[in-house]
Amino acid sequence: MLRYRAAFAGEPFELIVIDDAKSLAEGYNRGIARAHGANIVFSHDDAFPISGAFADRLAAHLDSVDVVGIAGATLALSGFWGYAGQPHTHGHVVTPAPDGSHVDLLVWGAASRRVDGIKLLDGCMIATRRHVAAAVGFDAERFDGFHLYDADFSLRAGAAGYAVSVVSDLTVYHGSTGDFDANWHRYHEIFLAANAARLDRVAPKPRRVARVPFADISAAAKEIDERRVTELTLRLREPEAQRP
Repeated sequence: MLRYRAAFAGEPFELIVIDDAKSLAEGYNRGIARAHGANIVFSHDDAFPISGAFADRLAAHLDSVDVVGIAGATLALSGFWGYAGQPHTHGHVVTPAPDGSHVDLLVWGAASRRVDGIKLLDGCMIATRRHVAAAVGFDAERFDGFHLYDADFSLRAGAAGYAVSVVSDLTVYHGSTGDFDANWHRYHEIFLAANAARLDRVAPKPRRVARVPFADISAAAKEIDERRVTELTLRLREPEAQRP
């Protein structure tokens, strides 16, 4: 919460904490009902912004598009956005290294400041215009746990005609790298049944990600910017023979 207060310092905002949610979808729907601002940020409790000018940059993006995320894909081949592979995956995030000794910048790609036409978003942080969130809503009946609510929301938002994008000038730290356990697969079957008609019927491409270590979150915040993400993206998407 302190990180979000710092990110929006000097800006009028309301912090809505849902600490008794039955599911993320149910909790987020309650948040939508309580919100009064023009824009809403949905965030996991272990995710927060670390880039400068976060509030101004986010507001500028939401002046142009309806839904903004920090990672996602322009193809929907399954409920997992990363399955689409390069060059269809976009975004970046900072996460703890597996052994906890440092943090890693993970880049899936973003060759421009904003990538439009996104179909699936990662849910660690999603921002929307409030009226869009209210119109689309989170499906708390089907997704009554903590998986796939984000893929379902973003896919339905795009199908309803709203502009969904991933941006590269906002950096977020997320304390988890995800868990594809049996519970995730159970909700994935629910997602596939609900969204079969919206899925793309093409073969996935190879999945590649650039990983850069930093000593800690502060070091990452100082050194990560849009230009670095773009450079890593171009290197990541070079033909196999040209990459070192």
